[in-house]
Amino acid sequence: MDSAAATELLRYLTEINLQEDITIMMVTHDAFTASYCNRIVFIKDGAYFAEVTKHGSRQQFFNSIIDMEATISGGHTHVR
Repeated sequence: MDSAAATELLRYLTEINLQEDITIMMVTHDAFTASYCNRIVFIKDGAYFAEVTKHGSRQQFFNSIIDMEATISGGHTHVR
C-alpha cells in the first residue's frame, strides 16, 4: 500500500471510530500511523510499559508518541 492509500485508510478508520462509536485495535511500530489513534499502549520486553492518550492535535499527539519511544529506548525526548 502506498503512503497516500495508507493515509486514506487511516482517515477512514478514524471516521468509522467516531461515527459508529466502535473500538479499533491496531498494532504498529510506526509513530505516524499511531498518531491517528486516541490512545497508545506501549509494550516493552513483552510487558505493559506506559500509555499516551490524545489531548489536542494529531501533531501534538505524534510528538508525545515520539517522546515515549525515546524514553523506552533510553534516548532523549523531543524538544518543544
